[in-house]
Amino acid sequence: MNDRVRSKSKVLQLNSIRTSGQSLSPKRCTLYLTMTCNLNCKMCFQKSQRAFKPELSLDKIIKIFNNLKLDSIFLVGGEIFTRKDILEILNYFDEQGLKISFITNATLIDDITIQFLRQMKNLETIYVSLDGIEKINDDIRGKKSYEKAVNFIKNSNLKDKIHVNTVLMESNTSHINEFIQELVNIEVKHITLQYQMAYTKEHFDGSIMEIEKNRFSNRFRNDCVLKSFKPEYITMLDKLKRFSNIEIEMFPAVFKNDVNSYIECNLSKKTEIFCRDITDGVLKINHKGEVMLCEAMHNTYGSLLEQSLIEIWNSEKMKTDRKILYENNLFSLCNRCCSIEKV
Repeated sequence: MNDRVRSKSKVLQLNSIRTSGQSLSPKRCTLYLTMTCNLNCKMCFQKSQRAFKPELSLDKIIKIFNNLKLDSIFLVGGEIFTRKDILEILNYFDEQGLKISFITNATLIDDITIQFLRQMKNLETIYVSLDGIEKINDDIRGKKSYEKAVNFIKNSNLKDKIHVNTVLMESNTSHINEFIQELVNIEVKHITLQYQMAYTKEHFDGSIMEIEKNRFSNRFRNDCVLKSFKPEYITMLDKLKRFSNIEIEMFPAVFKNDVNSYIECNLSKKTEIFCRDITDGVLKINHKGEVMLCEAMHNTYGSLLEQSLIEIWNSEKMKTDRKILYENNLFSLCNRCCSIEKV
């Protein structure tokens, strides 16, 4: 599909959601395998959800996915390798023929796991979370986290599948060139620089009022609220050097040439925006088997252990909430989300 056809298809889907709330049947899925994590990253907005929560057993995962017709799956957490049955889960999806991607801090991956990953037939991308040079990364993520992740990258023999994912923060942006050079030195070929989803308390409280007014869940905690958040540090990216032998992606791309919209958190006031995941019809399943539209707001629409996807996906509740989001040009909270795009 060329860019022109893809763009036309996206416009048609946007119009469908605006008028009816209806979405195409999903072909891609994001599955939250666990909310448990072995690290305590400073910028993580899941901390308030870290208390023990139920996880879908392998049998329940099989029950759900045997009834779905998907092309690809993205496995996320928490940290997926905290699960003792993670290799069994990966093997199940691999045997189903799904294109598999996952994100990990790579601190729990041992030699047996590396051998397993090498043998997978449908493993597409491994996103490894690293947030700067060793001293900065370990201050953000925890001691030895840099060393363990880098050892995995160097020893895995999977460099063609590895993408390093970095959250841009005030504490790491000034050393970003040095960090990228370190990645080049260990033959990383892909890096994603992701804008931080963070807010002042005033902006966050106003966003929650807007969410509640539109009958959305307000269970999104204030882990993303920073006592001192000065997003002007993003302007330092103007000094980002060009590197050979590595692909650098700014995510979301909408801020690459419009830094002020990130700093001012007002993109939705200046132009029409949309959520890429909602528009593309990405199926999102939480750690209990419930379908979500958005991880941040935590509205759920039914359990795939109890209902079919057909019953849930274009139910009146889900269609209504899609329409509310698009009639409002999304919510204020969406203005720094990694899934937003301009129309």
